[in-house]
Amino acid sequence: MLNNKSFKSHREFFSLIYRLESKRIIAKQIQIALILGKILERCSCSIPLNIASRLVEEYETKDEMLLNRIIMSRYLRALNESFEKK
Repeated sequence: MLNNKSFKSHREFFSLIYRLESKRIIAKQIQIALILGKILERCSCSIPLNIASRLVEEYETKDEMLLNRIIMSRYLRALNESFEKK
């Protein structure tokens, strides 16, 4: 699709790239929200955070897990601090 010479201008080409990347970013944010929801669900069942934040097989692969935890690190750190206060 991107190799097609049917684009009338560079603007048209880059607008397509922009839309595709925007959709990819939104899809990743939805995936992260679903993973966080599952982690919170596990925590609500009195599962410790270090165990609850393990692989969520419904929404991620082992390869994606590390990157997802890096993305969620600030949130997970704050969540861990709130559990320690209790």
